[in-house]
Amino acid sequence: MSLLRRTPDRRARVARATALGLCALLLSGSAGALAPASAAPVTQEKGLKTWWYTALGLEKAHRETTGKGVKIAVIDEAIDPTAPELRGANVKLGKDCDGNRVKPATGTKADHGTAVTTLISGTGRGTGPGGRGIRGVAPGAEVTFYADDSDPSDEPVDCFTSETYSLMKLALSDHPDIITTSLDLGYNGSMRPVVKQALDQGIVLVGDAGQKGRVLVPGVTMTFPGAVPGAVAVLAGDRNGRAWSQNPRPFRSFINGNPVITGPGVDVPGIAWVPGVGWQSGRSLTGTSFSAPIVAGALALVKSKYPDATGNQLIQQLIHNPSSGKYAWDRDYGFGLLSMSRMLATDPTAWPDVNPLRKGPRAALADYPMSSRGASASASPSPSAAESPSSDASAVPDETTRASAATADSGGVPVWVWPLGAVVVLAGAGAGVAANKRGSRSSTSGRTREEG
Repeated sequence: MSLLRRTPDRRARVARATALGLCALLLSGSAGALAPASAAPVTQEKGLKTWWYTALGLEKAHRETTGKGVKIAVIDEAIDPTAPELRGANVKLGKDCDGNRVKPATGTKADHGTAVTTLISGTGRGTGPGGRGIRGVAPGAEVTFYADDSDPSDEPVDCFTSETYSLMKLALSDHPDIITTSLDLGYNGSMRPVVKQALDQGIVLVGDAGQKGRVLVPGVTMTFPGAVPGAVAVLAGDRNGRAWSQNPRPFRSFINGNPVITGPGVDVPGIAWVPGVGWQSGRSLTGTSFSAPIVAGALALVKSKYPDATGNQLIQQLIHNPSSGKYAWDRDYGFGLLSMSRMLATDPTAWPDVNPLRKGPRAALADYPMSSRGASASASPSPSAAESPSSDASAVPDETTRASAATADSGGVPVWVWPLGAVVVLAGAGAGVAANKRGSRSSTSGRTREEG
């Protein structure tokens, strides 16, 4: 399919609230291509108590691994490497869509890419009390940033959708372990073979799943490349483990796209650019744009602890070890809520070295049950689940596979697994804030969530 160049009519503009000195960012603009389809309005977060960092047990995890030795490629719009959390971080500038070295950016144009990268690489130093800031999931990983904007000095984004495959190719040429993007890169004729190459090479391809009503391709409910069978499409959940109200649904089209996992993505304390102020630490971020890099960072921690694990085995480890401990699939949560402790607890090399997602969740459940752990690394799927080699579609999961992917054993409700074996059980409904694409963000909620 042929997609048009993204040329946003207008950039994000900010309305600053004066009551009690609180600020709410209201970003708006027209829809366009290549945009983070799931970055919701940014609201002020009091202090730097990052619930997602605590809920995933990252303080304990970082005593074992920080992602050292793992290479992550981040594809986004623009980045400011001088942002407080990224000063001294293990982040280098890669190439833009023209093949030139990425030019540093600043301001609202850089806020999405900088926020995404900080969730992986943040040093913990920022603008919060005592100079504290956001510490990323995998600060020891080597991150290379690839930009879909070759000229940060102007407002429009410079890459045509038909050119974005070049960013994937450039990333592949640097031999990363993981590629993550929170942009909708499209899925045209040039992109398809590059995505296939990444999956064939066993690279873990992580993408945001998108947002209801904010898609690049008409009739498709999820964003690319996350929607491609074999990629890890990430949904967003709130601090109580409840699915974000704006998560997209699976779709059945020229391919069948299915969500894979749910990561923290609602009111996630991060970094944001405030016009007239600059970078601010602890701002609340919402959308699958932000849950995707958290999942990518989590996979990097596992790879660092178990360096012999292949990309395929990392994906096996991810889907077999949700917080519930149950191996099932649900269209609201994918295979469940991300669990850092479960993924780090066992060696992924015991799983077959096969990407379990390439034929969809039903095939994954049938071909790679829990008992497949310890089977031959080259284990082949059963004939009943196999598809034509030329097919790009995933199997449509039936209702029996949707039972309890994200539920706790006792209460039947989703939970995040907290450190020391404790869990937090859901008590209320999840937040409902609208989000959309970079350069076209709009808001239906200026809600502020504060932490003590």
